[in-house]
Amino acid sequence: MVLVDPRLRRVVNSGTWADRLADFLISAYASRIPDEVLERAALQMLDSVACAAGAHGSGPVRIAVESIAEVKGGEATVWFEKRSATVGDAVLANGTAVRYLDANDVFLGVGPGGHPSDNIPVAVAAAERFGSSGRDLLAAIAIAYELVYRLRTHVYRQTPLGPQWHEVSISGLVASVITALLGNANPSQLTEAIRIGASRGYTLREVRRGRISMLKASANAIVARDGVMSGLLALNGMTGPEKIFEGKDGLVETFGGTPDEAMIDSLCAPPTWSILRVSIKPYPAFGTSQAAITAAVACAGRIAAQDVIQRVEVRLRDSPWTHDYMSLEERRHPQTRETADHSLHFLVAIALIDGEVGERHYEGRCWERSDVQDLMSKIEIVPDPALGRSGSSFPAEVVVGVDRGDSVSEKVDRVPGSPEDPWGAPEVTSKFHRIDQVGLSRARMGEIAAEALALVSARNVLRLTSLIE
Repeated sequence: MVLVDPRLRRVVNSGTWADRLADFLISAYASRIPDEVLERAALQMLDSVACAAGAHGSGPVRIAVESIAEVKGGEATVWFEKRSATVGDAVLANGTAVRYLDANDVFLGVGPGGHPSDNIPVAVAAAERFGSSGRDLLAAIAIAYELVYRLRTHVYRQTPLGPQWHEVSISGLVASVITALLGNANPSQLTEAIRIGASRGYTLREVRRGRISMLKASANAIVARDGVMSGLLALNGMTGPEKIFEGKDGLVETFGGTPDEAMIDSLCAPPTWSILRVSIKPYPAFGTSQAAITAAVACAGRIAAQDVIQRVEVRLRDSPWTHDYMSLEERRHPQTRETADHSLHFLVAIALIDGEVGERHYEGRCWERSDVQDLMSKIEIVPDPALGRSGSSFPAEVVVGVDRGDSVSEKVDRVPGSPEDPWGAPEVTSKFHRIDQVGLSRARMGEIAAEALALVSARNVLRLTSLIE
């Protein structure tokens, strides 16, 4: 039987994959999204603003800001820079700021990986341009998380060649969808936004290998900026490749897969609101290090001042990621800030010595300190089959042996900020206070937090963006 949804004004589950995906997305966006989902989107919004504040003045953010044109009375706010720009340029600057610290959220454990909040700057800039309500902004953010989760789970990870591309490649499509939804796209326009966005933005994984460069901070923002333009082109009548997913030279076959109904059905299944499964990071470091850092901090509190550390074992889940990490020599001896926040040896060493990991350790190039280098040389990464998947976390155990023969150990299955040990507004606000580099007063931070958390009832986003300009 043919079903027609009156909101879509066309046959449901017909046509190309782009048609079907557009029908699902526009229906989900217009549906009654659960309150807890919108509240979580507001919390992720606040966490993203905190991350951007923590990146203020950094090299990559300064370069991004200096590379865009200031537009008086422009379309969108450049966060914490007292200037405005076109919507695309604002995405480049703000996206770089959100990503720089490596403190923004991540899908961990049983999730598909990736940093879905990379696209929150897209939603905010588009909401400014189109005068969207706070509810629509939060709905677009929730849809973006859902799309990131599904594309990574059902396309990128289910095709032989998909994992060879960097995760930011998704954002060409995701940013195009966000822009089109907030621009009140009809189903045909959203279909074209999907087709155009999915045809561009593919990024090499080398961006995050070897001696990691400054581009890591801007990799998603560059792709997302093009994605915004894809959405705008679609809203103004541009069309894209009809069978961008399932065609002979489409996305699925290019990734070495075979288009089948199971894949598109998975992409278009009823919403499960993946945003509720994301982890907020307590430390500015790569996602799979969070449990190890938490364990090392706990161990540091139990090591006596007179003890000399002789050896450290960092036991991780026996996974392809762990073995891949162990093969990267640059991670044992970081030479750049970007490599340091992806160096488990450095992160565990600094956590054991200082009892914390923060931006000051990167700014101070602490990986060059002799005491840190000495301790890094004593750290061994051990794949442990006993550390299985643990919900939404990537579990770890740190075992520290000291000179008097004793050892201290800590195993972490439930990372603070993960769905198993979730953070709310107090914890995210505390993180904001801890990492801010703008010099905001506590009163100003409180206003920003209150406005972000009240977005669901806001007529537009201008009050919030005026507080973070």
